[in-house]
Amino acid sequence: MKSFIINLILVILLISCNQDKRETKALQPIPEMSRILADFVKENKCDGCKYEIYINKEDPHNYTTIIFVGDHSLTQEENSFNKQDAINFVSVSGVNFKIYSGVEHYFKNSYKFKADSIRQYDNTKTKIWVVKDSFGKFTTTKKEFAYPFIPLPMSEVKIEEVLMNKDSIK
Repeated sequence: MKSFIINLILVILLISCNQDKRETKALQPIPEMSRILADFVKENKCDGCKYEIYINKEDPHNYTTIIFVGDHSLTQEENSFNKQDAINFVSVSGVNFKIYSGVEHYFKNSYKFKADSIRQYDNTKTKIWVVKDSFGKFTTTKKEFAYPFIPLPMSEVKIEEVLMNKDSIK
């Protein structure tokens, strides 16, 4: 009976020690986004800089993605104040991009990124591209500044025109 209990305890210990040892794997972007990210890295190579992606789903067919590189996180103060960091990443052209979508505020990441200390930073290294995906059509523009999850200024859109022309947008 004693040997049964000891064996049972050993089995429980082995099972509990082996749980939650998940490998962290980078996400794989779709081909169009992969090309855009590769172009961004090629044009904006910056040793020791932070590379980040901010994804904002505006509605079922429209997304705004901010691609950022700089010597600090674009949302450094917000991340520090909320004690949050990206919960996923993507690796493109040898560069790891942290991915933010808003969920990092509610869920803890399963791996640890080093939090940035709040400090003065060099804005000359900052480069931002905004990628709009509307019904699968991607447009990319370079911006001096953009902040994630805040609507970008846009021209007036008439919903009737969008609905009438949605099948022709590809």
